[in-house]
Amino acid sequence: MLPAEASNSGALLLALPQKVFGPCRVGVFADSVIQRRRKLGWPMPNEEEGWIAEFEAAGEDEVRIRLYRGSGMHPEAKFHTAVRWLREQARARKLREEEIRRHVWWTLCAAVVSVIVGVVVLAATWFGR
Repeated sequence: MLPAEASNSGALLLALPQKVFGPCRVGVFADSVIQRRRKLGWPMPNEEEGWIAEFEAAGEDEVRIRLYRGSGMHPEAKFHTAVRWLREQARARKLREEEIRRHVWWTLCAAVVSVIVGVVVLAATWFGR
């Protein structure tokens, strides 16, 4: 009896060593995933990358206008990809703004400390005579 015929549950298949399943199994699995994505209307990875490149070329504002005020985006998978891309861009912008705020805060602290040190030095030289 072959290992693949031993059980339909897959439990035995997971416990078998890797050399039983060669690279052909990976190719079969990848083909089934691709077929499933096409059947469900999901975008293919290279198609999604093309949409993201298109969004980056157009810019956030243009994508947002096309998405919510324009004629929309078709197919539906492109719409969902655009929404996800806009969310990622907003998250990245928020992180950049927080980093800038931290830099501004520490710059302000350094400026205040340098003013205090300058006043102390002036006082020391003035009263040290």
